[in-house]
Formats: sequence, C-alpha cells, structure tokens
Amino acid sequence: MYAILISAFNTVLGWVLRALVFKVIVFGVLLFVTTEATQYMLEKLTEVGNPTDTLQSSISGIGSGALYFIGLLRLDVGIPLILSAYVTGFAIRRLPIIG
Repeated sequence: MYAILISAFNTVLGWVLRALVFKVIVFGVLLFVTTEATQYMLEKLTEVGNPTDTLQSSISGIGSGALYFIGLLRLDVGIPLILSAYVTGFAIRRLPIIG
C-alpha cells in the first residue's frame, strides 16, 4: 500500500519539477528580457534630440478644442502604453522559443 502511495508521490513530484518549475523559470526569464528590452528601447528613443522642444512646437499648432479632447481621452498615458505593447509584441514574435 505504501509503495503505491510513494510511487504516486514520486510521479507527481517528478512532473512538477520537470514541467512546472522549468516553464516558470523559462517564462519568467522571457518576461524579464522583454520588459527590460522595451524599457531600454523607449529610453533610447527619448534620448534622440530634445523631445520637449519638439512637443511644445507640435502642441502650439493644435486648437483648444482638440487639446480638450486629448486631455479628456488621456492620450498622454494611452499612447506610451500602446507603443510599449507594440514593441513588446514585436519582440515576443522574434523569440524562437515562443514561435
């Protein structure tokens, strides 16, 4: 009786160690790499030129009605979020492990 229980326990423990722990480690490393790569690329994109001068000259040409809706829609939060999602998706598709 105990031999069957020990055998079942060893089977379950072997499955956990082979399947779950390995997948958690692999996907954790992939998550870390993609988030750090995205953050690094966004930092490098903001280093090119002075973004505040370009942004101020662009905003000065926008009317007050459009600025109201830009503020209302919170595009200052949404656009970086969308760009980050696109960069992360692009990077994930390029990883050979995920396919």
